[in-house]
Amino acid sequence: MSDQTPLQPPPPLPSPTSTEQNPDPPKQKSPAITTTTVAEETQLTEGIRVTALRNIFTAALERSIKTCSYENFAACFPTPARRAPEVLRSAWEQMCGFWENSAKLTPLLLAAQREVVGKIEVVQGSNTELMGKIEAQRREIEELVRLLEGRLGMLDGAVEVVVAGRKEVVGEEAHDKHACDTPSIAKPPLHASSSLPPVTLRYPKVNRSFHHSYFQMPKRKFPPIRSNKRKKKLPETSEEFLDVGIELEESGDRWRAGDKIKAGRFYYKAIESYEAALQRNPKSFDAAYNRARLFYQLAQNSNFLPTPSDVTSKALLEKAVQSHRECLVLSPENQDTLFNAGQALCSLAEVLVEYKNAPVEARSEALNFLCEAVEIYQKCLQVQESQYASFGQGSGNGVKNDEGDTDMDADEPEDPAPSGEGDQEDEQMSEGSGSDNAQWVMVQPPVTLTQILDTALAQLEACASLLPLCALQESLGGEERCLSWAQSMGETLLSAKIIPLSQETGREEEVALAKANFGVSLGEANFRGGLTDLAGWEAAIHLAFPKPEESAWDFQELCDRADAHIQLASTAAEKTEEGGEAAAANLAWKHYALAAKSLSEAARLEPLKSEIHIARGDVEILRAKLGIPAAVKSRDVLVKNAGVYYRGAKRLECDLRIRIEAAVKEAMVAFEGGDGGALLRGIEMGPVVKEVVMEAVDEGLFGVEWLVRVGL
Repeated sequence: MSDQTPLQPPPPLPSPTSTEQNPDPPKQKSPAITTTTVAEETQLTEGIRVTALRNIFTAALERSIKTCSYENFAACFPTPARRAPEVLRSAWEQMCGFWENSAKLTPLLLAAQREVVGKIEVVQGSNTELMGKIEAQRREIEELVRLLEGRLGMLDGAVEVVVAGRKEVVGEEAHDKHACDTPSIAKPPLHASSSLPPVTLRYPKVNRSFHHSYFQMPKRKFPPIRSNKRKKKLPETSEEFLDVGIELEESGDRWRAGDKIKAGRFYYKAIESYEAALQRNPKSFDAAYNRARLFYQLAQNSNFLPTPSDVTSKALLEKAVQSHRECLVLSPENQDTLFNAGQALCSLAEVLVEYKNAPVEARSEALNFLCEAVEIYQKCLQVQESQYASFGQGSGNGVKNDEGDTDMDADEPEDPAPSGEGDQEDEQMSEGSGSDNAQWVMVQPPVTLTQILDTALAQLEACASLLPLCALQESLGGEERCLSWAQSMGETLLSAKIIPLSQETGREEEVALAKANFGVSLGEANFRGGLTDLAGWEAAIHLAFPKPEESAWDFQELCDRADAHIQLASTAAEKTEEGGEAAAANLAWKHYALAAKSLSEAARLEPLKSEIHIARGDVEILRAKLGIPAAVKSRDVLVKNAGVYYRGAKRLECDLRIRIEAAVKEAMVAFEGGDGGALLRGIEMGPVVKEVVMEAVDEGLFGVEWLVRVGL
């Protein structure tokens, strides 16, 4: 063993922060490095926790080094300790010296401090920049607030000026009315003025039996303002109750754009005042007319009702029809009352057959209402044409135009002298007016071609709504002449009145759409009456709307086109459910797809119309329920699309009734998709919700089990 070569001492251990070996032990560090480290250590401002941590770490290090004595170290390496003890001791000393000098917290703390300080500086810089932006925005907001306060001050001053000016204008109007012997009329008829707006847009509704357009009712000048002393008195006479009703209605008009429920309360109070006026004077035409007009207005605007409901709308429409009939008793030849009565009758008929499975009695009642409306429109046309002819003959200087403007100079009497009977009637009309010597005459504005065309279009639409009901009535053994009578009436209107008038008034496109809708209704009626098959009905639709959906630019045309496709598709789907041929299912799929395309184009033109998005969701559900392979393959996507459309409609600004419908249908789709009823639990089960569910089940969107879920 003595001839073996002794072990050489191992090289010194490398530094932990260096990738190269250092021939010198850590003890031999240069003074410069040591000085820098000490300087860095002196820069630290240690806290209590750092000092305690350092003390704990130092004590633990000392204990570890003391524990690693040479005896313990040599016991781990018995052979080197026996054969080369000097080399082993040197290695032990180098290791202990390395850990005594290297195992320190100061470098780590310095590195952490530098990192934290850098981050703090970055955050402080960002905070400084952010504070600068906040201060600038605050100054901008203060400037805007000052500008707004100035504008509000100007607005307050303008309101004061307007109020003062209104009093002067009202006084001047009252003086002018007395000076010109003009009558005291309450509210304007629906159809009398030349400022009549165009037909209100319809939106497609699944399986709607027919559709009907409504004209907005304009306002008429108010009667002369009474003195403040009389206003403070409680109304006693019929004329005073009429004035109170007009004031209440005017208050409702002011709240119409803001709080619609409050506006509705004013309208109901106005109706009560008009009824009180009629109790004291049953022959007060103004009170009867205004009451009928308000009933119809409330029925057509569910936002004015505290709880919009189909039942409430139906009751209001029934009152509107009865009130207009009473107006016609007082003035049978009044063109405005005739036109309004026709509108109310058509609206009531539409409500009666709103559901696809409406009972036979309701369909028969709706048919009678529509026949009455057609006859009333016919009488209104006769009155208007007679007045138009008399005005044209008696006024050589009267000039008419599309807006209804006329030269009234030749229409004014030179010396109006009321007869004795008229004096007695005028005295009754001016009761409570504060002017016992006032004389009144009725000035009827001239009839225009635009008004005559409006009435003819309304009559044509009533005929179009009547056609399918006539076909059903004949198929059930009813009167056989109904269908031919309605068809002949509509075709005569188109050829003899509507088309020539459209050329004179420049409304060819509107008339073309009305003609197309009449043709579609006639095709449906022929199918319902057994005169043709589904192919004949489809041909009628293609004939009415020959252009493809992409080339149609009119919003209403796209809606009517979609409605026609939905009607045909739903009928074809019913035949499929009854065991019909697969061709019927394919036909339904085809026309549902065409309806979806038309509604998509309509939504592109009017993206904020909630009714369009609801209709798109309905069509997707109906497509998904078909049993053909294409529908089965796309079912999940179609149902998902329906939920998206309903959710989008719910988020738009629209009527309360429409928002409820969108929310309920979205919840129904989600429930059937497996959400566990999370959305459904957030909906209060009121009467409107039940009506929406009943309508959705009736249209085939959802199963009858939903009637049980909502307690029907």
